[in-house]
Amino acid sequence: RNRIIAALAEATLICEAGLPSGTFGAADDALDLGKEVWAIPGSIFAKQSAGANQLISQGALMVNSMTVFCEALDRIAGPGQILTDPFINDAIDQESEDFPESVRVLLATLRAGQFSAEELSLHLGQEILPLLRQLSRLELAGQVERGRDGRYHLTRL
Repeated sequence: RNRIIAALAEATLICEAGLPSGTFGAADDALDLGKEVWAIPGSIFAKQSAGANQLISQGALMVNSMTVFCEALDRIAGPGQILTDPFINDAIDQESEDFPESVRVLLATLRAGQFSAEELSLHLGQEILPLLRQLSRLELAGQVERGRDGRYHLTRL
């Protein structure tokens, strides 16, 4: 399973991993396939961070800020594909012409309540994959959150 996941991804991001952890299998599979391994560091006192911290010490990219994360995504996606994406900019003007109408409608829908991606897809008449891309970009921009139940809602500022 780890090998399949690693093969489908351009990079593997380790968020938390204790010691011992099956996460090392996923990281090894990614490296064997020539993929990048990234890790989010954690406290040296937290057991659930020991594995990610060890991967960083072994050469995994340390993702310690949103800037590092976006730069890594930009490197993989190609120049200008991520960092110039208007959704990543927290100060985006939703009235701007650069802000797609489909996203304005999505945000207006989320103002009315919380919805799963499937519910949004049906309600908005959009295909699920482009919708998930929009939701992910809005999450990165801090405008939308995904709850534990999998439903999306606007971020409370």
